[in-house]
Amino acid sequence: MPIIRVLSNILHYLKLLIIREKDYFLHRPIITYQFLTYRCTSKCQSCNMWTRESDTRELNFEEWKTVIDNMSNKKNLRAEIFGGDALLRTDILVPLIKYMYEQGVPYIDMPTNCNLLDEKLAQELVDSGLKRIYISLDSGEANQDEIRGHSKSFVNIQNAVAYLKKARGDRKTPDLCTNTTVSNLNYDSFDSVIEASLKMGTDSVDLGYVGEFNSETLENSVVNGIKPNPYFASSAETLRVNKEQAKILKARIKEVRKKTRNQPIYF
Repeated sequence: MPIIRVLSNILHYLKLLIIREKDYFLHRPIITYQFLTYRCTSKCQSCNMWTRESDTRELNFEEWKTVIDNMSNKKNLRAEIFGGDALLRTDILVPLIKYMYEQGVPYIDMPTNCNLLDEKLAQELVDSGLKRIYISLDSGEANQDEIRGHSKSFVNIQNAVAYLKKARGDRKTPDLCTNTTVSNLNYDSFDSVIEASLKMGTDSVDLGYVGEFNSETLENSVVNGIKPNPYFASSAETLRVNKEQAKILKARIKEVRKKTRNQPIYF
């Protein structure tokens, strides 16, 4: 039932909050990101990683094992497998997840654009023990491909969710969460994500406002002649909503909250 899912997610986030506060005072890390690659199969308007040089040498499995072996506080860590498109590293992806669990990491999740997620890989990811898979969906079918910079983004997500649900069967994990970046690209239509997600049958929808580093922000952040070089700088000048768009967005959120009161939709 929806209310059980809502309570389950609330308890999950409360647990993470308690761990975070505890480890903050103990000066221990609580989350780690494994960037398997900076290469990507999408050209998202909210990210410029795909414009970067792709010839950087990537760590092999033995090198990643050394990284994991040297992580502190492993038994309290939440780990996230990241990219670029982490599915470009199928040579190490599942073995790394399994190795991290063997070393005591209790919680591992992964975001994906689903472009390379076929039925075979879906089964392998489910069997690996991933606790949650975040599915990058910023719009319904009408605008998803344009926003995410891939001609088959929406269709790939539809297929991937079906593959993952089939592979998961009666198991509770991985939780399938649609992850949405709300910006001036979709402020007036982000509710189409919720409709699409519910139709596909994902377990929850997580909507967050865009965080960006535009050229102006970077120029104003120069310290001693050193300019920041973030991996998630916006490829457009700004994706933040203006004042009028903010009013529309606020009204839309209020309307959506009323309609989805008992659904696992998080803002």
